[in-house]
Amino acid sequence: SSKVNKPLTNTFHGVLPMAPGLLTKEGCERLHAILMTSVGVWAPASSRGMDVLPWQLVDQLNTYIRKADVDVTSVHLEGSAAKACICTGEQAYNDLDFVFRIAPSSSTEESALELARGAVLRCMKAIAAEQGIQSGCEDFFSNMFLLEGAPNGDSWALFSLGAIGSPSIDIKIVQACARPFQFSMDSFYVDLDPVLGRINELPDSISAFLAAVENLPLAGSMYGDLDEVRDHVAKRVIAVHEAADVSSIHGGGLLKYAALIAAGYQVAPGVDAAAMERYMCARYHIDFPAHMLSARTCVCLPVGRLYDYVHTHFSSATPAEVLRYMATLQIIVDRSHCGLLVELDAALAAHLAVAMHSMFPPRSAPHKRGHGAAMRNGDHHRARAGNASSYQSTSPITCPTTPDSGLSDCESTASPPSPPSLPKNPSNAESPGGTPAKTSGPSKRSHRRNRRRHAEAPTAA
Repeated sequence: SSKVNKPLTNTFHGVLPMAPGLLTKEGCERLHAILMTSVGVWAPASSRGMDVLPWQLVDQLNTYIRKADVDVTSVHLEGSAAKACICTGEQAYNDLDFVFRIAPSSSTEESALELARGAVLRCMKAIAAEQGIQSGCEDFFSNMFLLEGAPNGDSWALFSLGAIGSPSIDIKIVQACARPFQFSMDSFYVDLDPVLGRINELPDSISAFLAAVENLPLAGSMYGDLDEVRDHVAKRVIAVHEAADVSSIHGGGLLKYAALIAAGYQVAPGVDAAAMERYMCARYHIDFPAHMLSARTCVCLPVGRLYDYVHTHFSSATPAEVLRYMATLQIIVDRSHCGLLVELDAALAAHLAVAMHSMFPPRSAPHKRGHGAAMRNGDHHRARAGNASSYQSTSPITCPTTPDSGLSDCESTASPPSPPSLPKNPSNAESPGGTPAKTSGPSKRSHRRNRRRHAEAPTAA
């Protein structure tokens, strides 16, 4: 059945595989919240910010791109935001992916992507001017990337707007894409063409919005059957038609795959997970070669891409969640046995060692008179074992050994070593009642008094 329903070919030119379906009332309400909630956009270089209303941004971009003599075939909301609109239950999203699919240009001077790129910049300049910002509109883009004439025929452009305390906005212009999604859960889309045609005429109320869009076929999946993909999301399954499909994804989907595995997702039955991971690592090495430096972080490109991903997708995560993600990614890289991601593996190992050292620092032994040896050799190890056991209960991943003590902070520990017995000394012997027995020998105070008297005695001539 997978062969019959398989919708993808070698290139994707905006022709969707199956007819879209209807959104539920809950999905329409979420779509209204996404489009109507203002997003704060920040320009770090100039320390300026402005507010952007998503539906106005998409509507103006659509107008500017069409005025540039570029044929826009479809406008979609895709990714995690589209999944939040289509699937039931609580669905988190951290970015808004607005995708404009365009046809090749008939002009011989400039490609359709170059024309669309210029239209996006002019549109952002106009939006900034409306808020009193006359220059530097390019500073609001945290990332601009254009891929044209790739060996697999891909031609697309990406413009990312850095957000302030809200989901970031990604504007994607796609002319051709061999695989427009990573896994089945990423294949959802919401068709915005019917919405943009009516939203200007609607009053600013959710009831009017629901009445206008509840009967419009907006929900779809580029993977195939919409109900099947919804089932994948409900069962937390990572599904692809074939393991080799990930080799056509930019970056191989490696970083996203590790995040899903760390979150508890499982590979769908019938998919060769080991082969898929090898394809991911090989494609990641091709797209992010180690001999190139990241312009933003000034480190080698595979490590710089990891930093960008963690900064974007784990900005509100706890240190333990970031540590779990990086440990998961390292395990995937190690067991792929491709030997290509040496720099990434070394960076992960270094970060994990530093993180484990900071989360479980060595503790100095308390200074208690007469029991220092027992505390250093007994209770100190027992405290470290307690930390290791509590961490393992939340993270079953085997982590590297902490360099300071040789004790693995993620392994389950046995009973701690018993403190060494104190030397048998009459002064330390205990009476049957449990209190130290008194001895007739000289005390420490008398020894100190005798030494002081001897030092103060006059020296013989």
